[in-house]
Amino acid sequence: MKPLWQIILAIPGVVALILVGMVMGGGPDFWRGGGNQDLAEIKRSQEVIAQQFAALNRMLQGARGRSGPPKNVTISTAGAHAIGKVGAKVTLVEFSDYQCPFCARHFRSVMPRLMREYVDTGKLRYVLRDFPLTSIHPAAAAAAVAARCAGDQGKYMEMHDLFFKDQRGLKAKDWPGFAKELKLDIGRFNACLKDPRREAAVKKDFIEGSRAGVRGTPSFFIGLTGADGTTLKNPVSIRGAQPFQAFQQAIEGLLAKPAG
Repeated sequence: MKPLWQIILAIPGVVALILVGMVMGGGPDFWRGGGNQDLAEIKRSQEVIAQQFAALNRMLQGARGRSGPPKNVTISTAGAHAIGKVGAKVTLVEFSDYQCPFCARHFRSVMPRLMREYVDTGKLRYVLRDFPLTSIHPAAAAAAVAARCAGDQGKYMEMHDLFFKDQRGLKAKDWPGFAKELKLDIGRFNACLKDPRREAAVKKDFIEGSRAGVRGTPSFFIGLTGADGTTLKNPVSIRGAQPFQAFQQAIEGLLAKPAG
């Protein structure tokens, strides 16, 4: 009989995601908890979600080792937070981890210039997806959920930036302060943290990134925006916190290609 991970990964996308959620959901589940959450509950939730993602990571790593590197990669941007012109010719997708120091380096040193030179000029659409490596970054997955909850109130990038400006702040006790600083509706924010759909969305990013060959963070895919506006086929892959010139070369090469 085949191992469970082989069975799951052989099933088409949506069904596989549901089964992974069922497999991962066997333990205590904070996200379905009651109305009054305290800091101890948030801390416990971080531990549970970290364990889930660590198990999921081991499962997908094992599958990758047996199947080899992926070919004919298609990256979706549907449902992800995106910055820039919808009809931009080129799209960049970043898979990131809020506790990853190399992701923070990219955030500080390269992302601002990409924004100025390509996003603000309408040439590039920048898409953010989550890839929490919870075996070494135990708060990363729960932080990804918190950023999405801030996004529900129009403050995704503001929370994203706060997390990367001070990664030491990725502690449960600091989140209410962040939410207050961003003038979020605290009740709505706390309710969102318990919504299992947010955790499921982070898991979806993680699984799709792993299938596309993401092994560490940050990882980037840069390609011509598909006709449907939400897919990149066979994009250029950039791994790690590379200098601006690596992104510039990839973007300029795509911009030089004829339309269509």
